[in-house]
Amino acid sequence: MTKKRVQNTGQIPRYYVEESHPAIISKDRWEAIQLKMERRRTFAEKHGIVKVDYATVDNPFAGRVICGHCGS
Repeated sequence: MTKKRVQNTGQIPRYYVEESHPAIISKDRWEAIQLKMERRRTFAEKHGIVKVDYATVDNPFAGRVICGHCGS
């Protein structure tokens, strides 16, 4: 073995194994989070929000409150 990484482009068969180990989070929770992320992405696109600032100690509402008049 040369310990060189080579991408498998069909030289040997690939296998996908489902549920081979216990999940960190449940499948229901994962799907709910995916829906929430999609909803937030759609909302940001609709209102022209490019970057949502993360809350800081000085401003805990940064990125959470959006002006209905100007959208900032």
